[in-house]
Amino acid sequence: MATEIVNSIKRLDKRSFSDYNFLVTEVSRSITDLAEQNTAVLRNNKNLEDYTLRSNTVDFLKSEYNNKLREFVNVFLWAGGEELIREELSTNPEILNTILRQSYKYLEPCIEQSMSAGLNGPSSIHTGKVWTDHFKRNYDSGYYLKPKNANSEEKSEGCFIATYAYNSYEHKEVLILRKYRDEVLFKTELGRKFIEIYYRYSPFLVGLFEFVNFPKTLVKSLLKVIIFVIKRK
Repeated sequence: MATEIVNSIKRLDKRSFSDYNFLVTEVSRSITDLAEQNTAVLRNNKNLEDYTLRSNTVDFLKSEYNNKLREFVNVFLWAGGEELIREELSTNPEILNTILRQSYKYLEPCIEQSMSAGLNGPSSIHTGKVWTDHFKRNYDSGYYLKPKNANSEEKSEGCFIATYAYNSYEHKEVLILRKYRDEVLFKTELGRKFIEIYYRYSPFLVGLFEFVNFPKTLVKSLLKVIIFVIKRK
């Protein structure tokens, strides 16, 4: 069953909302069912080795699920990919309300149980909160309902660290960084990979900065160096 679940995840097209829906309904249910089956077996079997194997199997499936969920969220709901959700609205006008009502399903990763889960990046709980807050902010502003105009100065979100430092999406320094992202980084494979990594870890870093009250002046100093280099190119 575990192999079938992995294969079904790998077959999903990250640009298909029906596949997105299949992941958060059918695949999620399959993982939950397997976890419950394992729990039932382990009640009658106290073998530690068997417990570890079954637990690791479920955590591996949850990790695969979370990676695919991240792909869907990035493609449909984050900067640069919102046109797909706007296209989906033409045939599925309730899609935004559905995501909002069931944000626990569409925007929250599975929580992994192993001790190592979360050590290599932001926790599932924190990631889910960031995704949900981002979607709700755009939902409330009507952002997903606005057709994209290539000639407009439409706001592009996602510069978490810069926004943290300057307290605004529209600060002139943030605009420089966003413009460089959209006009330079998005156009190369290496640049897109950098953006993917940035989106994955910067919300966690900002949450950490806020938790420890990290000085924004230090962040600004680093960003000013980056902006200086960008302007010289």
